Amino acid sequence: GNLRSVSKALEHEGAQVALVDSPERLADAKAVVLPGVGSFGDCVRNLQERSLWEPLRDWLKADRPFLGICLGYQMLFESSEESPGIRGFGFFGGQVKKFTTAGLKVPQIGWNQLDLAEPRHALWRGLPAQPHVYFVHSYFPEPTDPSIVTARSTYGETFAASVFVARPGGLIVTCASTSGYNHEYDNRYLWMNKKRIIGSHFANYREAWEANRLVVKRAIHP
Repeated sequence: GNLRSVSKALEHEGAQVALVDSPERLADAKAVVLPGVGSFGDCVRNLQERSLWEPLRDWLKADRPFLGICLGYQMLFESSEESPGIRGFGFFGGQVKKFTTAGLKVPQIGWNQLDLAEPRHALWRGLPAQPHVYFVHSYFPEPTDPSIVTARSTYGETFAASVFVARPGGLIVTCASTSGYNHEYDNRYLWMNKKRIIGSHFANYREAWEANRLVVKRAIHP
C-alpha cells in the first residue's frame, strides 16, 4: 500500500517511477524515494539481504537526491530505540525515539498540524502556512543538529516531522564573509560546509538588487 501510494503521487507530478529491487537498477536512477512500513530492524535487514544497503549508503554519501518517507526517513539516522543494536544509515546524527508521554495513545494515528520552519521553502509550495498531515507512527527522529529540521509537530512532545539538507555545490552570498569572520565557526555551519561562499556587504544598489533577486528565486540562501 505504501509503495503504491507513493508511486501514484510521484506519477501525478510527472515523475517516471521504477521499483528498484537490485543494485543494478539503482545505478540507473536519477533520484531515490525510500518509503517504509514495519519495524526499523526488519527494514534494515531486508535491504541488506537484497544487497541494497551499501548501494543506498553510497548514494547518500554522494549527496544524490533522496527522499525518505516514514521508516525510510527514520533510517537516515544513526539508530532507533525500536531495534537496539541495529544501525541506520547514519546520514544524520541522532536517534529515533519512542513517544513516552504519560497517558498518550501510541501509535499516533490521525491528522496533526505541522509547524513549518521556513513556510516559503520550495518544499512547501502549494501548502497553507500551517498544513495538516496524516500520521501513523510510534517513533520519531531526534536530530543532533536542530537546524536541519524543516517541520515540527506536537503529539505529547514536539518532534521533527521532516528534515532537509541541500546538496553540495552552489553559492552563498553572506554579509559576514568579507569582514574577517571565520567561516568555520559561523552558526550556519551546515550551509557553510555545503556551499561555496562569496562575500557581500550589499555595498551598492546593483549588488543589493541582484542578491535579492537570487534569494527570491531560492538560487542562494541568505
